[in-house]
Amino acid sequence: MWLALKNVEMKRLLEEQLKRRVAENLSAKRKPAKWLQMSVSLAEAEHTREDENYRWEELANAIIIQAVQDWREAMRILQKHPDDAEAKDTVRETEEFFLSEFYALLTTYDGETLLNRLKEEYAPCKKHRRHRN
Repeated sequence: MWLALKNVEMKRLLEEQLKRRVAENLSAKRKPAKWLQMSVSLAEAEHTREDENYRWEELANAIIIQAVQDWREAMRILQKHPDDAEAKDTVRETEEFFLSEFYALLTTYDGETLLNRLKEEYAPCKKHRRHRN
């Protein structure tokens, strides 16, 4: 849905830009056909740049989502096997990632906030186990 809205907005902006440049072109008495071709090329370049940004955003999101999934899986393992070294390493590495400069380059969402929310997911499990024992 967000992508569709973004594309509609991009199309509207490009159309406005094209109309403005055509009006400028007519006032400068240039050949409209050549100017229209230049405007289409500009619109295609803008659209390509937008697609490229979208692909980078998708990659950044995929990296973060994978880290979240790895953290959750490691926590599930640690609930059953608290001494699992590999799971402990995964938790440590992903937590370091969420607090790293690399993470901050990928998104504007605060890594510490994300990490706290993930930890909250597992807090009720710990409380429940304490009450059972």
